[in-house]
Amino acid sequence: MLFFYTPLNVTIGDVRTQTVTTTLWRIMLDAVDVCIILILILNGVRIIVVGTVFRYADAVEALPGVLLALIAAHVSMIFIAFFLGLNNALVSGVYNWASSSVPAFPSTFTVTPTSLDFTDFMQNLTSLTDILGLIIKILGLMLLAQIIIRIFLINLYIILAPVGIACWALPGRVGQPLTRAWASGFISLALVQFVQITALIIIQAIIAGFVTYLSSQVHSLDTTTFTQVLNVAVLWFIFRIPSLFPAAPMRSLVEIGDTMSAAVSGTIATQMATAQMGLSAILGAVGIGASIVMIAM
Repeated sequence: MLFFYTPLNVTIGDVRTQTVTTTLWRIMLDAVDVCIILILILNGVRIIVVGTVFRYADAVEALPGVLLALIAAHVSMIFIAFFLGLNNALVSGVYNWASSSVPAFPSTFTVTPTSLDFTDFMQNLTSLTDILGLIIKILGLMLLAQIIIRIFLINLYIILAPVGIACWALPGRVGQPLTRAWASGFISLALVQFVQITALIIIQAIIAGFVTYLSSQVHSLDTTTFTQVLNVAVLWFIFRIPSLFPAAPMRSLVEIGDTMSAAVSGTIATQMATAQMGLSAILGAVGIGASIVMIAM
């Protein structure tokens, strides 16, 4: 369900409850208010000494930007709630439409496999006989990690919202790139889920004809293998969608999946090496025991 919905109870909460994120957002907002007051005081000093060091136009033209940044920082939670609500509304709309209009949706593919446990050595050993199934599990874990990190990043951007917006008021417009980076990053994080769900629906809408075409071209694959290959392709496609966005947090979403893949591969390799060492020790002990018996005889 986390793949199809951005939970508000772990981000902005609701009108009756506050989350840790909203509490930290309010603390950052108070800090921004203090900084804005200092900026207004400095601009007041610039106006007082106008004509000696500063020009009047330079001293006054910064005031509208400071006041606008102050107002925008205070209404930033409305901006955040709007985009999170928009994402959930769009996802819910396309999901409900697809459930009634797209054949076999959402049961054609399992976005996250039912079992993601890589700590069971015997299960991992058995998985080596089904490489495609193992790849599906790894991709499923990568996608799950991506979904979780997206929630973490959304919370981080919410907390930094007052600061990111208030940077617009910095003298010399030096903070405007930071404000644009915050806005593009948050909007990308909020709406990338809708893009992923839309892509999944499009895939399942065209998959029937695509399967028929591939079946006529590839005759050596059985049905089970063919389905697993398609599952791998779909999971990889959905996982790579954030890389289509130019915002900085989208790169983090892709990189975390690669990190999880390396962690899983390292876990399996470590288990196999440990098993190999244990087997070597057992064979060595058996050999020593056999030598002692031979000597005794």
